[in-house]
Amino acid sequence: MLLSTALPVYAHRLGGSYGPESSPTSLERTLSQPVDGLEADVVLTADEKVVVLHDPGLSLSTNLDGWAEDVTAAELLEARILDRSGEPSDQRPMLLVELLERIPSAMPLQLDVKAYVDQDLVRRTVEHACDALHRHGTAGRAEILSFFTIGCVAARSHDVMARLVVWGDYAPGALAEWALSHDIGGVSFEGFMFSRAIRETLTAHGLTAQVGAVNNAAQLERLLPLAPDTIASDCPHELAAELARLAPELVTEPVRRERTAAD
Repeated sequence: MLLSTALPVYAHRLGGSYGPESSPTSLERTLSQPVDGLEADVVLTADEKVVVLHDPGLSLSTNLDGWAEDVTAAELLEARILDRSGEPSDQRPMLLVELLERIPSAMPLQLDVKAYVDQDLVRRTVEHACDALHRHGTAGRAEILSFFTIGCVAARSHDVMARLVVWGDYAPGALAEWALSHDIGGVSFEGFMFSRAIRETLTAHGLTAQVGAVNNAAQLERLLPLAPDTIASDCPHELAAELARLAPELVTEPVRRERTAAD
């Protein structure tokens, strides 16, 4: 069996099971207990502000219509984030700069850049996100996630770590070679398609593998023998507890401190 020395569990969409996705409430509940890291989606507005929101198509995650890039930040920040039933909640989106102020300065942060059929928008979103990270002085703990290769390349050109998100298992060797040639440190996969062949190929090329979203013990148990380097979960506290039960040797230090304090 392939083994890691630790398996961090990151809060996917700031902990999407704890409130409306990407909302201040989800973040607050996630931070109420130790957590290994955060993952958040970001979009760009018409006035080129980076906002924490799951989708650029506003009707999918807010009570607004249209696209994020066609409204101002002021307009988008007045929107209501939809709850899990699709109804407007009392939660409003945050600016990226607000998120950075709300979280511990050393906490790992992944920003998943979202755009729809617009490569230039991807590049500009990444550039503005990287600028915000550098201005805040915490770019070193951050990583840009992107389904778009142009997004990963843009992040590296701005001296921010990057991870390509993929939805296919075709030619993992070619994928690994591309990542290395562009100084990309790792790849993120949907958990259902992760495999030993992918894991071994990435390891052979010195790349890390993230899987998500992993939200229950049954999923985690199937993934553990493949030794992902990081897991993203909508319910990071509960999944960390399952990790402690199934593979206590992989529990990271923040979870150990929490369990000791509780005891």
